[in-house]
Amino acid sequence: MLHRLRQSMVYKVSILMSLALTCITTIIIGMVLSNGVLNVLIQQPSLSFTKEIETYRSIVKDQLMLGLGNITAYSTDIENIYNTALGDSAQLDAETTIDFLSKSAPLIINMLSYANTTGAFIILDNDGSSDEYTSFFLRDPTPDATLSAQKDFLIQFAPAELVEILGFDKMPIYKPNITLEGRHKNILNIPTDRELTYPNNKELGFWQVSPDFAKPDQSIITYSMPLVDNDGNVFGVIGMGITEEYLYSTLPEISLEHSSMIGYSLGTYDTYTSLLEPVLNYGQITESDIAPLGQPLNIKPFDESLQLYSVQDTNTDFTVISSIHYLNLYKDTPFEHKNWVFIGYTNQETLLDASTSLQTTLVITFISIISVGLFLSWLFAKKISAPITNLANIIGTSDTKTIHSLVNQKMGYSEIDILTKAIVHYSKKEKLASLKTDKIISMVNLPLGTFEHSNDNDYVICSPSLINLFDIPSDAVVDDKVNATTFFSKINNIKANVENETEGIYMLEGKITKWFKIVTVEDDNSILGICLDVSKDILEKHIRDYERNYDSLSRLLNREAFRNKVELIFQNKIEGHAAFVMFDIDNLKYINDTYGHDMGDYYISSIASVLSKSLSSKCIVGRMSGDEFYVFAQSPNSKDEIRNLLQVPYQIFDKNPIPLPDGKLFKMRISGGISWYGQDTYSLDELIQYADFAMYQGKHSTKGELREFDKAVYLQDSFILNGSEELNRILDNNLITFVYQPIVSAKTGEIYGYEALMRPQSKIIDTPLKLLKIATLQSKLYKIENITINTTFAAYSEHIELFNGCKLFINSVPNEIFDKNDLKILSEKYSDILKYLVIEITESEKLNMSISDKKIEFAKKHGLLVALDDYGSGYSSNLSLLSIKPDIVKIDKMMIKDISNDKNRQSMLQQILTYSKEKNIHVLAEGVETFEDMEYLINANIDFLQGYYISRPTPLPDYNTYRIKKEITAIHNG
Repeated sequence: MLHRLRQSMVYKVSILMSLALTCITTIIIGMVLSNGVLNVLIQQPSLSFTKEIETYRSIVKDQLMLGLGNITAYSTDIENIYNTALGDSAQLDAETTIDFLSKSAPLIINMLSYANTTGAFIILDNDGSSDEYTSFFLRDPTPDATLSAQKDFLIQFAPAELVEILGFDKMPIYKPNITLEGRHKNILNIPTDRELTYPNNKELGFWQVSPDFAKPDQSIITYSMPLVDNDGNVFGVIGMGITEEYLYSTLPEISLEHSSMIGYSLGTYDTYTSLLEPVLNYGQITESDIAPLGQPLNIKPFDESLQLYSVQDTNTDFTVISSIHYLNLYKDTPFEHKNWVFIGYTNQETLLDASTSLQTTLVITFISIISVGLFLSWLFAKKISAPITNLANIIGTSDTKTIHSLVNQKMGYSEIDILTKAIVHYSKKEKLASLKTDKIISMVNLPLGTFEHSNDNDYVICSPSLINLFDIPSDAVVDDKVNATTFFSKINNIKANVENETEGIYMLEGKITKWFKIVTVEDDNSILGICLDVSKDILEKHIRDYERNYDSLSRLLNREAFRNKVELIFQNKIEGHAAFVMFDIDNLKYINDTYGHDMGDYYISSIASVLSKSLSSKCIVGRMSGDEFYVFAQSPNSKDEIRNLLQVPYQIFDKNPIPLPDGKLFKMRISGGISWYGQDTYSLDELIQYADFAMYQGKHSTKGELREFDKAVYLQDSFILNGSEELNRILDNNLITFVYQPIVSAKTGEIYGYEALMRPQSKIIDTPLKLLKIATLQSKLYKIENITINTTFAAYSEHIELFNGCKLFINSVPNEIFDKNDLKILSEKYSDILKYLVIEITESEKLNMSISDKKIEFAKKHGLLVALDDYGSGYSSNLSLLSIKPDIVKIDKMMIKDISNDKNRQSMLQQILTYSKEKNIHVLAEGVETFEDMEYLINANIDFLQGYYISRPTPLPDYNTYRIKKEITAIHNG
């Protein structure tokens, strides 16, 4: 009994499927455990919490550091004003103090305008004579990321005379002098401590948290830097302030609604004492004793790899976990031991809830899979064996009554049910049964045949329909009997070509390929078989599979089928070298627009044919969309073998142009990008992304080439990936402003003109270079040119009294120009100011001389001057100079930097000056940043000067030339 059970189909199929399911489940568990996936999933909540706090730490640091970029320059200018006011005196009197503050006030106003802070100030030292100090403290109640509106500024501390001069409103809590008591004293005392010795006083800037002067129940964060006169004496500090309320308003409030989040702290960590002390709190911790301000935070390591620590607090009924991140506000300064930190707090139980649930779920899931799988395996085996066993019992019986009694029973398979009825009604003797069965089968028009073999016979009885289906030669058949060896050899050959083993379908190859479903029933003495021709169904399935997996136009794999094939390769270890390639058809739009989409389809199919014939034998090739193709190539030898293979289509394209409807021959061209498996990434999605990036780099520079992915360039230009929508937002809302940098005469120091400098109002596209780069990729440079020209022309017209007849230099977008109608409207609308404008043509591009000539023609026609910008940095400096013939040449700042000490730069400048003087071209030096460079340029007989040493850009043309005039005059006088 046990032996027969083990021989049954139910038993074998159940055991086999159960073993397979157990193996698969074991492999999955092993992979999860060996690859560390489970650990990653368990650690994910902690990792997410750490990354979230790191993000907010970056926001806080960026907010604190946002205004510090220019404070050094402002402090230098204020020190110069103080030294001028001081003269030969030992210290300022009351009158000169007001004069000094009034002249310094515009710098403080300007500093607050650009810094995203709530206050900016100067505090003058009184040598400790009292707690009251003369100061100018300006507040901005509503700062934002763009240029602040000065009309909203309020004065909190300033002498009454200065308030009257400036005309700003006073805060409700206004005082003429500032009182520095308690922690407020550190704002002045620590940066000006005489015992601190450091090579650069500008590195003595000090961060301090103290009560807000306007709202004492809240705090303000200040940064103060010492001001030093010409004798090295500290006479005060310059600084900025950010209120606690505004700082935390920059953090997303939604984070504190998370069930696990309970707040943040801003604190300090002293490396000398190893004490971590919160100085500002936000969230639920402000109402608890978890992190008391000014007291050391008692922490122990929780997961130091993720910078997580448990907070030891006995007053809470749950464990608090903190994520601590350094802000690194001090670097190479006397205060670097007092590091500032940003701390986030969360509930440990809530944090670990997800990982605990995950482990439980995984265990239950694996047990359920095995249990349900075992039960379903038994049911499936029982189901598929039942009709076959039933049929065998019927055929094997010699009791005619029993056979007739089963005539109405269903076997579960329509073909077997039909055969059952035929056998019940016509079974007699072996030959007669076979003949009549075949007749019945032919009557119901079924491509079905039967055979029967007894172990005692050396022949097989076959129905005539089976002989025809199997194409058995007539000379091998005698009275419907076929030699058993010959017949079973035929059956075994058929079964060797498995189409679908589960359904028992096999392929017979011959003049016409056929597919059969073969079902056999055996007992101790004989075997009965049924063969059904299912060729029609299989062919229809093959057609459906082809249509599902292949693109109808190119006959290449479609996107889904391509990905499935490549992912199957990825599941196994890739030996040798592998590359992902993305191709994009060049000039398809031209073909569609000029010759129609039928010709465009022919162009696509021709390229697809070349790719298929040259690459398909060694690569996986697919079509992704209208003009894009994917290729996955492998080589066990070298990358060069793959590179050489990928050049084959290009060689075929060069030799085989396609004919166009007008009789012309058109060269097929594609641009491509390669990313390397292993070298660049192991992820298929990232390989696609990197190849796409490399392709479009080439497509927007030199079409028709195959370019390899460069990760350094990708990281530098990663903003391009999400810059498209941001560019649309900037252009749709006109989020581009301009600031104006003075250009002065090197002979007199008088203002000659201002350059309008673009400033995109975006955190993603935050520089003109990024804006132009994305606009180039999106073919939207014309809109940038439109905004630039119209905005700057309108600004000059609106503020013509501030420009006071000076020139306005405008950066024209390379290779873009208004159409004739727009140029006509422009010249008519601004006819009164065109003579003041200078159009700058950038030298660093491969200029389209046709467009440049039109710009120059427009400029000369309407009295505008033409300047060649960034000379010395571009594609062909001398060629551009000869082609454009400008009125002014602007020497690039890279040639000007440190020119006073560089003989090579000096020699190059002399050559440019010699040529320019001969051609009556004025020469302007950009990027003048030191007195020494300015002095050399003046002595070298340069015409104009521009740079940070002269002046930084301002929102409006409002520049005081007193200092620069004085220095230039002194240089000329020797």
